[in-house]
Amino acid sequence: TRDYYLQPGNRKYLEAYRQFMLEVIGLLDVPADTARQATNEMIEFETQLANITSTPEERNNVSTLYRKLMLDQLQEEVPQINWTHYLTIVTERPVNGSSFVVMFAMSYMRDLVELIDQTEPRIVANYLLWRFVRHRINNLDDRFLGAKQRFSNALFGRERNPPRWKNCVTQVNANMGMAVGAMFVRRYFDENSKRDTLTMTHELQDAFREILGRTGWIDMATRQLAEQ
Repeated sequence: TRDYYLQPGNRKYLEAYRQFMLEVIGLLDVPADTARQATNEMIEFETQLANITSTPEERNNVSTLYRKLMLDQLQEEVPQINWTHYLTIVTERPVNGSSFVVMFAMSYMRDLVELIDQTEPRIVANYLLWRFVRHRINNLDDRFLGAKQRFSNALFGRERNPPRWKNCVTQVNANMGMAVGAMFVRRYFDENSKRDTLTMTHELQDAFREILGRTGWIDMATRQLAEQ
């Protein structure tokens, strides 16, 4: 969080993160001096990112964080990004300047593109690569997992990493949850369990319809859709 970078009392955690980053980069066979320079530059960049993020209090004010505007307006306010091209790729359909979008944290986006413009491309590229490597630590060998464990111990007091099989199960369940659920049901879900679950589901549906019938602020068309 931003407090790790900006609050002096959290300096020990930032130093633990610095050591973690330095250790992982070293494991990638980067020379020590280069690794140290890259680590310092990336932490400085992350600190600048933390500086432009909204405070928790500001994030609680949803009305100021979310802003609805036309794409042409967004292009004028943040011209460094080709929004039409970007959104056409992301949504896989054509968009135009009159399309409406909802922008989250407009001030952050303005500050972000300005920060990137002012930062050496080499540092930004190193940071993107670091984020990728950090995200895939669990898929690397025990040397990398050891570095992660030492960082987790400094941050949370966790003395050991969970067994690798647990990480594997978590990844499979996260990415193939429906398939894993189907396997579980076929193996452990007998007819009695199925009957009890269906009964409970029908009772919940009946209770929802009863509550819906007593709700006065929903119009009839919406109520009919909800009941379906």
